Amino acid sequence: MATANDSIGSLPSDFDVPVEAPSPADIATLLLFDDLLGKNVKLEPKVVHELLLLFLRLLQGPDVKFLDLCNHVESFSHELAYQLYIRMKAFMGDGVQELSDFIARLDVEPSNPTFVMSSNSILVMFVRRTVLAYNKLSFSQTQQFHILLQKYFHAKSEPEDQSHTVKRHNTSPTNNETDLTGCSFNRVPADGEETPWITSDDFQEDGRHSNVPNTKPITLPDKPWRTPTMPLSKRQAEIFLYEQASLLSWNEEAAEIPVVMQAHVSDILESNPDFTRARYLTYLNSMRVRDVFSATHALRHYFDRRPPLIAEDAAGEALDDGSSLRYAALSQAALHCQLGHLEETQLALQEAIQKAQEAADHVCLQHCLSWLAQLEQLKGSRGQALLQHSVRKASSQKPKTTSLSLQALLRHLATTGYSPSTVFEAVTMLNTLHAKLLLSDLYALATVQRAALWRMYGKSRLAVQQSQLLLFFPPRDEGFGESSVELGTESVCVALCHLAEMHAAQGRCMAAMEILEYARQRFPPHSQYSKLWMRSRLKILMTKALAEGKPHEAEPLVTRMCALDTAEGMYRKGLVLKALGQRQAAAAIFHRNVAACERAQPGFGPEIHIKSQLALAELQVQAGSACQAIPLFMAGLSRARAGYFQNLALRALVGLAHAQLLLGLPEESGRLLAAIADPILAHGSAWQCGRLLLLLAQGQLAAHAQDRIQALQHALSNLNQAQRWLLAANCGPATRDAAYLQARICHQLGLVSQRNQHALVFKRLQTEFPTHSTPPLTMH
Repeated sequence: MATANDSIGSLPSDFDVPVEAPSPADIATLLLFDDLLGKNVKLEPKVVHELLLLFLRLLQGPDVKFLDLCNHVESFSHELAYQLYIRMKAFMGDGVQELSDFIARLDVEPSNPTFVMSSNSILVMFVRRTVLAYNKLSFSQTQQFHILLQKYFHAKSEPEDQSHTVKRHNTSPTNNETDLTGCSFNRVPADGEETPWITSDDFQEDGRHSNVPNTKPITLPDKPWRTPTMPLSKRQAEIFLYEQASLLSWNEEAAEIPVVMQAHVSDILESNPDFTRARYLTYLNSMRVRDVFSATHALRHYFDRRPPLIAEDAAGEALDDGSSLRYAALSQAALHCQLGHLEETQLALQEAIQKAQEAADHVCLQHCLSWLAQLEQLKGSRGQALLQHSVRKASSQKPKTTSLSLQALLRHLATTGYSPSTVFEAVTMLNTLHAKLLLSDLYALATVQRAALWRMYGKSRLAVQQSQLLLFFPPRDEGFGESSVELGTESVCVALCHLAEMHAAQGRCMAAMEILEYARQRFPPHSQYSKLWMRSRLKILMTKALAEGKPHEAEPLVTRMCALDTAEGMYRKGLVLKALGQRQAAAAIFHRNVAACERAQPGFGPEIHIKSQLALAELQVQAGSACQAIPLFMAGLSRARAGYFQNLALRALVGLAHAQLLLGLPEESGRLLAAIADPILAHGSAWQCGRLLLLLAQGQLAAHAQDRIQALQHALSNLNQAQRWLLAANCGPATRDAAYLQARICHQLGLVSQRNQHALVFKRLQTEFPTHSTPPLTMH
């Protein structure tokens, strides 16, 4: 669809054409319609059918330049295009009498027997609406409209290229690829082609029609105005606003860039100052670039300057004028909530609730209840009663509100320790609702939410399946209807981030970066969802640097991570300090994280709480205090099991087994590792699998076994598998330890060539990752 920059300019400030005034393109369409219905031109029925389809595109699309319209009509009938040009030229006199007479005698009843026109057809309704709008113009407005009509008639067509020879595509007017605004007025036919296009030689000054080239072509007279620009009509403005608002919601990549969009909105407001919906597009555009001042300013003016609402509610009763005030307060609360201003959100919600209760507006109260529940969650309160009440109230309202309320309740249940059976019961209700009502957009959101749930519960394979399921849906622009999704939604961005992080966890960092590069192209840095893939990219880069033993490369990324996610950034900062050997500073950060989680500070959830406790325990192990680390591991394990965080619970058990191994309890450590080996190998990352097998081999070497040779062979097999996982994770220090143990085992088993190979690998890694301490385990 063409946008508002198709040779459309701004309306001069001294022109006061009302919003409902017809556009000059409407007059040209009326002339064409009158010629088609009248007996001025004889046409074949097939041509009439194609012209009617052309009318539909003219009515549904933006205004088309007059010369381009003549060129396109000429492809059907040269006589009809010539008649249209001559009749339009008759309006270019000094007065408006000719135009007024045409409007007065316009007959909307069909007179051509080649087709039947119903009085309730779209074309007839368009004619009646245009005639009524013209009759409402005052005398001064009619004079101004006549000037606009002159500009429209004399506006030049901008050629698509510098070439004067353009091939005519063999397409009919019914083809969707036909571009009404892409036709040039002066065309030269290609070799072997007939001459169907209107040229300047076809319209002579004396009005005689001739196909013979004339030495005196028509010359349009010069006009006093500087540029032949036209103001935006109401229909054109509505098309632009609806299209851009929809793109900002579902496919931000295809929307205009913020600067260009704001320029178009300014033109719309200059042409139609009372078109307040353009201010709401300014609000969306400002939130897109996080311009808080402009967003607040546009939102206030949207409600201050809009006319009284004349819409109707679900019962068919007219809405009261006070609805603008309560929805203004609700929108202001949503704006503050998105920016993290909790106190301002609370005050705005109280005002909206009070006004909605006075007017008995249940829909507004439902929205207020949803935002109030989200506000309570941000404050750290449970808010479960509010969410359940919101679901009950939403069931009697709109289905989309019901779906959003159910998804909010589902997130709350998942993060507050409810069992997976309870959570997936809500998921089943949600899937049933989406299947009944065919809510494809909300189904996409629910799909990526299921992926996040499986990932939280430690089932990475199922999380990958759900993310890929969403991406396998065909895009909406391919015309698959309800069984498709928009590729520019937040759900798609989250699914891409899930897949990238899971690929990186398995050691496929190049594939992860390719996925994030696609996400960057789909969601540019200035878009509202770009922080999702930016955060995933930083997490992958920092994890990779720490695994490779290069914490100095991860240190500059901490500030950027804190800007995107404060809680995750502080946790990553502690990990970097721990890797740099600054144990006291790292412990202080982890303790602050735990305190923030206990205070229920926004952003610091149970996952950060558990990970900080486990990091403190690992600090104790690194410092040689395995006894003091065991209570911390047990506390983290208890919290992880209470919240059903299986991945964190397995991490706590592996750390506990490591502490037991250091305390001289290899048998207990081996039994514990053998019990948790299956879920880790099935759903764990490459680093987790490699660490598990390395610890299992160390326990086998430290244990007193009756058959020593068999124990060494089992340990060597585990070390070989561990080395493959650690190489996939690109973890140099752990690979160095595995190579050292492999060389020792091969030496005891008499495998000289394998011993030399492992010793060579160890020597190379020891040079790259030097260590100044002996291994903590002894081999019996």
